[in-house]
Parts: sequence; C-alpha cells; structure tokens
Amino acid sequence: MAGNYYMDEVEKVVKKLLPKFVEKYESQHNFKLPKIDIVEMTGQPHNIWRVMSDGEKPSFNYVGVKVEVDVKDGRIGRVKKLITNTVEKVLDSLGYEFNEIYVEFIRTSDLAKEKIEKLEGLIHKLLLGDRMYKGWYSLPYSDSYDDGVDWIVRVLPYQIQLSPSTVNNLNVNENCIYEVKIVLMVESIFVGSEENNEWEKAYGINDLPESSWDEIQDNVYKKIKDFMPNICDSSIEFKFMPRY
Repeated sequence: MAGNYYMDEVEKVVKKLLPKFVEKYESQHNFKLPKIDIVEMTGQPHNIWRVMSDGEKPSFNYVGVKVEVDVKDGRIGRVKKLITNTVEKVLDSLGYEFNEIYVEFIRTSDLAKEKIEKLEGLIHKLLLGDRMYKGWYSLPYSDSYDDGVDWIVRVLPYQIQLSPSTVNNLNVNENCIYEVKIVLMVESIFVGSEENNEWEKAYGINDLPESSWDEIQDNVYKKIKDFMPNICDSSIEFKFMPRY
C-alpha cells in the first residue's frame, strides 16, 4: 500500500476495478492484453494540511502507478492508456484532484530480482546486528574435560547471494523457496580464557579446530532461518583479511 490514507483508498478501488475494465476492453476490441498487476501506487496530497484542517479536497501533483507485466511488447501502449483512464475515473469518483499520472512497467522477472535484492539487504542488516560468536574447545590429548580453550570470532557479512531453491524441485515443501550463499569476512580471532579475561590474537582458519567454524556456520544459518523460514539450503564460507 501507498503509506497514506488517501492513496491507499485510491489503490484499493483501482485494484478492484481494473480486472473488470481489462475484461471489458478485451471483449469489446477482441484483443488480448498481457497479464498485469498493480504493484504499488504512490502520491501525497500537496494540500494535506488544508485537507485536515479545512476539509479541502485532496489534490495530487503526481500519482505514480507501478505495474507488473509478464511481457513488454507493442501492447504496452494500450495497457498504459487503460490504466491511466482507470486511475483517472477512480480519482474523480472519490473527489480527488490531480495534475499528472505516471505509469511505470516492471516485468515479472525484474520484480523477482528486485525482491531478492531487498531480501539480501535485510539479511546483510541482520548479520551486521550481531557479529561476535563465542565458543569453547577441549585441548587434544588431554584427559580432563575442563582442560580447554575459549574463543571469540568477529565477522562481517562480505557477500550475500540469494537465489531460487534448486533443492526441492518437486515443491513437496512449499516453504522451500530460497537458498543462500554467504561469505563472511573474519575480522578478528581471539583464543584464551574468558574466566580470566586472558586472550591471544589469532589469524587463520587453522588457529581454531574445524568444529568451531562449523559452530559459527550453524549459528549463522539458524539466525537466518529464524528470520526467513523459506530458506532451505545454505552455503557459508569464510574469507580472511590479509596479514601484513
């Protein structure tokens, strides 16, 4: 929805009427239009204060209509005219004034790409929110379980790539929609004793056992899975800053 009462009202009525107008147009002209869907309508009355204080009619300088189409071809001109006429009729019926209506077309494939980019941004923000991971591992060849080392690893999300899942091609699980590939830049590694607050800086993947890195991967995947349950597979890798 558009984010203000007046344009929300316009968008609601346009979405209700447009399928009927499309059907009528195709019947009258014996012409098949491409599949269309209103994604978003934007516009803010420039006289909003007078509307609220004096009951003046809402007046829009600009009304934007974002439309999803399955194909862009020579029929787009007819679709644009039909949508513009529909929006004009709705604005008039609601008593709203306007200066210009702008229709923007987005192909379904472009819309899917735009959605994935937004989700990648949300995952990046999620991982930035908590970049520190802690753990403990026992020393090898030790007879005592308590004889171990604490570790702290700080990471930065370096690369996030979300794509449609190839795991569940049969769609047995409807929640299985995306798979994600993540590269984490290892910012720092410390090993030592948390109890005594004694730490030594480490630098590479071999400075921690494989199980510690597995633990970080599991924690990252769980965090993402809790945030986006429709992610059903992941690849999480580590990248290390060069040493000088």
